[in-house]
Amino acid sequence: MFFFVGLGVVFGCVFGGYIMAGGKMAPIIKAAPIEGFIIVGSAIGAALIGNSLGIFKGAIGGIVKCIKGPTYGPQDYLDLILLVGKLLNVMKKEGVGDLWRVSEARSRPWDCAHDLRHAATCGDRPRQSGCRRGR
Repeated sequence: MFFFVGLGVVFGCVFGGYIMAGGKMAPIIKAAPIEGFIIVGSAIGAALIGNSLGIFKGAIGGIVKCIKGPTYGPQDYLDLILLVGKLLNVMKKEGVGDLWRVSEARSRPWDCAHDLRHAATCGDRPRQSGCRRGR
């Protein structure tokens, strides 16, 4: 999402500044496809010349990640906050030294801490089908 917002800001500033300086957009629009081909081709060629294939593939992978967006969603962060809250309650009631024993107990709500997506649902609610360890 921020990738496209940033791209819009760049193009808006560049072309907006050009228009404010008195430039005409007709020649820009006419030459845009050819100029774009030249610029993108030159950038790809320079990246291939200046880097190894592994680094180039990593850069392309990074660009794809920027376009796809974040891996984790809001529910993942809520599950993580719930798990941290439950662990802090255990630490407060039973102490930090007992935390390792609590994590080994199969009847505890944080038994599925191996998979944060199910950490919030394994303890108080019925076991979900995706959870590998039950109550």
